[in-house]
Amino acid sequence: MANASSSLTTNNEQLIALSKLLQTLRESNDLDRLTEAMVNHLQDHFDYRMVWIGLYDRVKHQLKGQGGISSLEDKSFLRKTFAINSGDVMEQVIIEQLPIGIPDLRQEKRAGQWAEMALNHNVQGSLILPLSFKRQCFGVIVLSSHLWGVSPHEEEKAHLATITGSFTSTLYDLDVESKHEKIIRPAKSVFHVLKQIYQKPSLDARLEKIIETTHELLGPDSTDIYWYSPEKRVLWHRVSHNPKNIKKMAEGINVSEFPDFYQALSQGDTIQIGSGPGQGRLKNQERLLQLFQCKSLLLAPVNLGQDVLGFIMGRDKKLRTWESTEKQYLTSMGQMITMVIGNEDMEAKMRRADQLRTIQRSLQEIFHQDLSWQLIMDQCSQFIQKHLGADHLIILQPPHSRGKAIADYTVVYESRDSHRELTEELPVLDHQTWEKLLGNIIPYYPSKI
Repeated sequence: MANASSSLTTNNEQLIALSKLLQTLRESNDLDRLTEAMVNHLQDHFDYRMVWIGLYDRVKHQLKGQGGISSLEDKSFLRKTFAINSGDVMEQVIIEQLPIGIPDLRQEKRAGQWAEMALNHNVQGSLILPLSFKRQCFGVIVLSSHLWGVSPHEEEKAHLATITGSFTSTLYDLDVESKHEKIIRPAKSVFHVLKQIYQKPSLDARLEKIIETTHELLGPDSTDIYWYSPEKRVLWHRVSHNPKNIKKMAEGINVSEFPDFYQALSQGDTIQIGSGPGQGRLKNQERLLQLFQCKSLLLAPVNLGQDVLGFIMGRDKKLRTWESTEKQYLTSMGQMITMVIGNEDMEAKMRRADQLRTIQRSLQEIFHQDLSWQLIMDQCSQFIQKHLGADHLIILQPPHSRGKAIADYTVVYESRDSHRELTEELPVLDHQTWEKLLGNIIPYYPSKI
């Protein structure tokens, strides 16, 4: 009777502990606190010598330690990041999302670094549980015993399924929140960049701001902008943000060597090369990656209509899965660069218009001065020569017949610093040139000539 009472008390204690853990997993959104609660519960209610909880990084295809139980004095491995290699047991658990039991982790050929971890901890029988929810794997839990071939009984399996299921459900909720933030953040970032770039004085400074913000948001090894030269049919490297010192690629890309790449740019397609589904393939993909000295890249064109102006690109030395929000953001940045170039062109036209208005006002002021015609023309000549960067100015009066050569024109005015004579006869103006000249004539009648 005493044994039955003791067993009942133990069961009640386990239920209370389980209830507290599930409440913590439901209510907390702090990952460290969630992991700590899981580790403490596993330590109190299970007899495992080594416990390791790792979260799966889909972008970098690796497992990052969040905590666990270790008998070693150096517990750094609990936070260690492990690469996932093709064909190893961790990849199998993540892909199949099914638990794996290993009789002796030390002897498992597909365990990789975990065989060494098992040897250091003197553990054998191990259970690797996937943290999966709605067909998505968020990580794994490694449970290892000092005994060979240990397999949990049905009650323990149910217990483990309950706590890992609740833990993974919370991880799913945190992931949804994170994805929502990733959607909101790029939108905020686009408006932030748009506000910032027009405070910059030049096109280069504006491009630097765009590339700096893009690099901060996407976090690649390098972010680059390339410009297209239609005359040479070459894409040349214009600006880069490269804090990790990734190898610099070739300065120029001959588009004739990558026709499908250029075609994708001209069609306005965003190009992504990496791991995971939806990562496109080009005919010369390997050559392109070799040229850019990377294994993954995300690239958005900078187009004006159907004309290729260049592209903006993020690239990584490791395989990486590019998220849809990252693709959308980079596409927005490509469009923003197009807008910046258009505004830069508009600003240049406005500056030229301001200069022309200044010239017109200055010439009008000169013409209205109480000076002789020769002095007026001298001042106008100096002003026009300075503006055009010309050595001298000659004003010709055409003959009555348009078919005459320019040598038959009458020299009305020649700047005083002109000492060079024409060495050959200037050609006859054709009809089209005459029409252009007549179309650009602005009648002006000064009061003093």
